[in-house]
Formats: sequence, C-alpha cells, structure tokens
Amino acid sequence: MLGSPPADLLVFAQQKVDSPVFKHPPLPQPPMLQTSDVLEDIWQTFLLSRKANAGDPLAQYELGVRYMIGKGIEADSGKAAYWFSKAAAQSMLSARFNLGILSFNGWGVSWNPFEAFKAFRVSAEGDLPEAEYIVGLFYAENMVVPLDYEKSLFWVRKAAAGGSKNAKDAIPDLEHAAALWHERHAAGIDSLRQVPIVPVVSGDTAGMTQAGTLLHSALLGTDPDMRRALGLAKLLEADLQVDTVGLNALRAAADVGSPEALALIGRCEEQGVAVAHDDVAALASYVRATRMGSPRASELLLAMLQKPGVLQELKTKARHEDPEAQFAWSALHALGFEVILMREQALMTPAQAVQQLKKAADRGYVPALIELGLWYFSGRWVTADGVRAAELWERAAHLGSREAGLRLAAVRLRDERDSSATAEDLATVNRGMEDGSVLAEVALGYCHETGRGMPANIAEAVRLYRVAARRGSLDAYRALRRLHDLLRPPDPEFVIREDVQ
Repeated sequence: MLGSPPADLLVFAQQKVDSPVFKHPPLPQPPMLQTSDVLEDIWQTFLLSRKANAGDPLAQYELGVRYMIGKGIEADSGKAAYWFSKAAAQSMLSARFNLGILSFNGWGVSWNPFEAFKAFRVSAEGDLPEAEYIVGLFYAENMVVPLDYEKSLFWVRKAAAGGSKNAKDAIPDLEHAAALWHERHAAGIDSLRQVPIVPVVSGDTAGMTQAGTLLHSALLGTDPDMRRALGLAKLLEADLQVDTVGLNALRAAADVGSPEALALIGRCEEQGVAVAHDDVAALASYVRATRMGSPRASELLLAMLQKPGVLQELKTKARHEDPEAQFAWSALHALGFEVILMREQALMTPAQAVQQLKKAADRGYVPALIELGLWYFSGRWVTADGVRAAELWERAAHLGSREAGLRLAAVRLRDERDSSATAEDLATVNRGMEDGSVLAEVALGYCHETGRGMPANIAEAVRLYRVAARRGSLDAYRALRRLHDLLRPPDPEFVIREDVQ
C-alpha cells in the first residue's frame, strides 16, 4: 500500500519503545528494499543517495528507512529524520508518519509529541490506518490533546475499518473506558486522570471463574512487557505451567511493586485459584494494587466491596486485631471509598483509621508499615514527617520488603543533598524495574529527566514515565504532563481542561 511504513522500521520501533502507538502488524516491504548481501546493500544505498539528492521522494523516503535501520549504511536517526523531512515536504504520507514516530520518541530530533500529533493527523487525514489508530489513542490519553472519547472512537473505528488489527482489538477497551468515564462523571466521582486505552493483561481476568484458568491464562497469554511487569520474564514456559511456581513469581513481583501482579494475586485469593479463598487477603491485595494506580484493581475492589458480607467480615477480623484486616480497612478510607463504607456502616473517622493502621504497623505487618509511611510522607491525617516515613520504610525493608527499599532509594535519589549512595540506589531501581516494579520505572525516569547519576535524557525519561503511566502510576502521569506542559503550544487544540483529568 502506497504510503505505508515499511515492516523493518515498524519492527525497529517496537524494539525501541513500549508505547502502544507503534505496535502495528508487519506490512509488506516496499519493492525498493531488497534482501541482498552487504556489498549489494552498499551499492543500492549509493544509487538511492543519488536519486534522493536529485529530489526523488521515493528515494528520499527509502534512504531515510535505511538510515533508520542501518541497512547498507551506518544507522543514523538524525539523517533518517532529514530524508524523511525531504520526502514529507513532497506530500509523502509514509514519510510524514515516520517523522511522527521520530518526534514522539526523540530519535534524531528533539522530543516533541505535539509535532508528532500533527504529523500523525495529516497521515490519518490521508487515510493511513496506522495513523488513524494513533490519533484515536491521542484523544483517549488527555495528554497532548483534550480527552474526547467521541473523536477517539471515530478514528479508531475508522482505522479498524481500514484493516488495522490493533485498532479493532482496542475498540472494546476504548468503549469500556468511555462508558466508565461517563458513569463516574455522572455520579460526581472525580477521576484523577485518564489511562491510555491499551489492555493491561491479556484476557478478561475479571470474568474468569474456573479454577486454574485464571492463573494459566494470565501467565501464558502475556506479551514480553507484561511478563516483566508480572515478574515472569526470567521463567521458562515450562515453569509457567505450574500454579505454585507462577504464583511465587507473582508474589515476588508484587513485593517489588507490580500493580498487575498484586491485582492478579487478589483475583486468585478472591476466587480460590492456586490459593485458599480469602476475601480479606483479596481486599488487601486489591488495596495495594489500587494504591499503585491499577485501574483494574480499583474496579475489582469496588465490585468486591459491594458483595454481601465482605465488609462485615473485614470489620470483624479487624476488631479481632487481624493486622491484614486493619490495614485494608484503614487504607480503604485513604483511597476514597468513604461513600460505600458509609453505606455499609463501616466508616471510620480519620483518627480511627490512623489508629487501626498504627496497630497493624506495630505488629510488623509490612503493607501497613509502607502505607503508614506514605501517610507520614504526604501528611495524610498525620503531621507530615519525612524522617518518620523513612523509619517506617526502613523497618519494612529490614523485614524483607523490596518495595520499601525501593521507596527509600527513590526518596534518596530525589534528595540532591545526598549523593553518597546514588550508584547503589540506581542499581536498586534498575533491578527493581527488571523485576516488574512500577515504582522503579518512575524513579529511573526521574534520574533520566534530571541527570541524576547519569546524563540527562528527556526522551528516555518520557518513555519510562509513559510505560509507568500506562500501568497506572499517578506520579508518572503527573511527570509526563509536566514535561508536556513545558512544550505545550498556545494553539487552542492543545489546551487541556483540568476538570476532565
């Protein structure tokens, strides 16, 4: 198809970025790009260069591709951008589309999502399905352009009709998010932000009920990024067939700060899959996942709280000094579930919630220590005290919590007065990110943004923030918005309304 980006470039883009924007199905290679030996590649590149310099847009585009993937010439994204610009100036849609990719990622050009959007929109208006899909996602993110589900669905449906499988697959999630957004606003519930519309876990984990199906489907149906988020990247496929092995990996990922792993563990506990059925344990897992921003966990938590007898069991166990129940009951108040707690006669005052949480923390219950540390760090219902927060996290870390250790490392990395432990803290967050921690992704994004312990790299910071924001991190979303706002043009189409976040 004339104007379609070549398969090699799409594969390259997929290897370089975690954004859903660039995950397109492979496309046929254009006839100019032939499989050949090294000398033939060099000769073909020489001929292309002559045609490109003579003004041939097809040659300019093809030369840009070769510079991008290093075929017959040394890879150079800056020169790729130059030749794509030349071809785009002659109205070649595929070249403009690829310029959008480069601008969106900061490859060969400065990172600029607004210029990327303009390039994608022109390509979309030229009926390029891949660009239509991307434009639709932009309208669902509330980051570059204002949130508009009507426009988002229009473009994604148009892309699906044009043959984009990714667009077709995204429509149910997009429709669900639109309905949920309208439902929340109709009910007067403030939504802190909008999550990019991309499935987080393959399969509908909320609807699975048969024992064993939930865990196996989640483990075996994940893409490489999600395998890492769930702590499964280091396991062999054969290992994933065993519930106990898979569940242990999930628990390890949950301990390091994976909202996806916590949500999946909660679902297993709620339904008795691979573990004993335990509603209070499920509530605690959902609470922890929701604290880290998991949109799926918050939905599952809300549904579970409305089940008959669940809150009564939670209150009973908490009053019998069960630390898990005390943690879950107090944290529900901090997460904003007061309305349903009041309806079920389970509402506490802030002072009572603090008291319950302190009781659980005093007994050494690690999630309570971490949560109480967050309250002291932010000043939630207690006097803000960073030293006290650190003490609580250090105690949790001493008890074996990697999440607590990551929180301490992240705080130290943001404290420019203390650089003595920077290398060690960077190693900690790098290990955490590899093991599935969204907290580590945000911390590493900050280091790339500010040059803390490494050369500053805004494009890489944006990539990490975007991955973490897709996973639900509000901190990552805010950082991403801040970086976007620094570049935001005054054009009315890019003005973001604060009341729809």
